[in-house]
Amino acid sequence: MKMTFRYLLVPVLASFVFVGCCTTHHKTAQWEYTSVDYGNADIGNVNAALNHSAADGWTLVAAVPIKSANGEDEIRYIFKRPKH
Repeated sequence: MKMTFRYLLVPVLASFVFVGCCTTHHKTAQWEYTSVDYGNADIGNVNAALNHSAADGWTLVAAVPIKSANGEDEIRYIFKRPKH
């Protein structure tokens, strides 16, 4: 029983060593964020604004329904892009 356990333990430990040595260590990405709120806007204007943001390197992360300060329904678009 002890020999079987040892035969199983050696390959498992070896795989941890090799996987740790072979994986690359990535630098943590630094992001900048921005958000834009749209109320009862024409969908064409929203599409144009989203396309403009994408052309500037922004990626849409979320679109969240919110209430504006005057109680109107709006959508908050949250974007991110890598810091330069």
